[in-house]
Amino acid sequence: MLVSDPTTDTAWLLVDGFTLDGVDPIEGTTGERFGAQLLAAGDVDGDGLQDFAIAAPDADTSEPYAGRVVVVTGSGTTQLLGAQGWDRIGTRLYAAGDVGGDGKDDLFVAAPWPTPNGAVGQGWVALVQSPEGVVEMSRDDGFSF
Repeated sequence: MLVSDPTTDTAWLLVDGFTLDGVDPIEGTTGERFGAQLLAAGDVDGDGLQDFAIAAPDADTSEPYAGRVVVVTGSGTTQLLGAQGWDRIGTRLYAAGDVGGDGKDDLFVAAPWPTPNGAVGQGWVALVQSPEGVVEMSRDDGFSF
């Protein structure tokens, strides 16, 4: 189970009935709202274990409020970073199942506000398949709406 407290930018992955006492948290950076969205993402890396996605939509990556999503797998973590300021990727996360047919589960990552100051603009959703390492994402990677 994954629990979070976005007000403290902290998430905890709990297994086998452990409580929060003595569990090392997965921590974000102050103010990025780490844990604002949590997702049981299926088996993203194909190792047979449940993987999770944790969003920090207010993260300042290459630009202010570009957002980031941390995908936690059995073999480590992957970061999906917003490429444009105010994208706020990870505002919504959705499990997609195995869309690509490669035996690994995929996820959708939404970026609803890709314009300065959160003004009405053209949002986008990207299908993420088997991410590894650090992946910078932009509107060009997704479907605009």
